[in-house]
Amino acid sequence: MLKEIVSAAECAACRFCCVFDRDDCWEMPAISEELAKEGCFCSYEFEFNSGTKKVKPQFDTEGLFRCPALCETGCTLGNRKPFDCQIWPLRVMRLNKILLLTLSPFCFAANKRMVSEIQNFINKNNIAAIAFSEAEKNPAAIPEYREGYSIFDIRIAKRNKKIR
Repeated sequence: MLKEIVSAAECAACRFCCVFDRDDCWEMPAISEELAKEGCFCSYEFEFNSGTKKVKPQFDTEGLFRCPALCETGCTLGNRKPFDCQIWPLRVMRLNKILLLTLSPFCFAANKRMVSEIQNFINKNNIAAIAFSEAEKNPAAIPEYREGYSIFDIRIAKRNKKIR
């Protein structure tokens, strides 16, 4: 979805967003029931947090957990990636009852782009509406806003949907 901002080659060469340590496990994407049954995930345990299913990380000797779908050339899931992965390096976050479309400061390729280029891409492709709509389907999966994430759009959460 975001190949105009981060090319597939840049993404596959970096893979930073697919490797987690204990401090950034909050960034791990929510996994659907269907995806949890896939070959690369079926041997993992899952953690549940407010109805959100995430892979329980198994840290290696370096203290890192690599996504089970990560391979030498990038992600093996293709178009079946969790939504958080599909819109990376953008991220929906919340601040009280406000939803924010943000840009991760940890995507080095995206952060080389001009802010206006990213904003034009978001506007041209209706990314904010798509991301906020998806976030409203699973409000428990929306993390709290963290300092350092650039904000590109804001939306008041729908009143009938509970944002924790």
